[in-house]
Amino acid sequence: MSQPTKKRVARGTGRDALIQAAVGTVGKFGIEGATVRRIAEEAGVHNTLITHYFGSRESLLKEAAEWVIEQQLRIVDVSIDLALDEKARKKLVEEVDSSPLKQIFLYEMVLAPSRYPDLQESASKLYATYLERTQVSLKAQGFPDDLALARAVFASIDGLVLQQVSVATTAEILAALERLGDLLKGLRPQP
Repeated sequence: MSQPTKKRVARGTGRDALIQAAVGTVGKFGIEGATVRRIAEEAGVHNTLITHYFGSRESLLKEAAEWVIEQQLRIVDVSIDLALDEKARKKLVEEVDSSPLKQIFLYEMVLAPSRYPDLQESASKLYATYLERTQVSLKAQGFPDDLALARAVFASIDGLVLQQVSVATTAEILAALERLGDLLKGLRPQP
């Protein structure tokens, strides 16, 4: 019986493949289970490329976090619209449904500093970026420049995404986002 052939990535694409594989591997197995060997196997490259490109697994995870953050910013940029606009709400839940491992990866990265202090900066950057973008989105919708409000709104959306990838149905999340929109409409200052 012949051995199954391993998938191989094209020359020059190993770095990107490793970043994407790190996201998927952490999403499936958690940070502890995202070993150098497992990530490389998922990427279809030799595990020495992690050291070659990134220096360490932790550096790879930091870059993977930045990659996912960049992809997610378009969602955060319309974070208030997510609650106020039906089309934006649907877009959010569809995005989460289509890439739950990205969301799980981000939650793993937020929790990681308790076990891996080297990842604290990545977790802090992730949430600082999301809070800043939420605050900008609130201001654009006529809300006061209020970091506490931005934190509360972001925490609500963040918690709903966590529920969507873990325990709630898409319909339940859509209903909760609509209710959050109703609450925000009631808080918005009148012109």
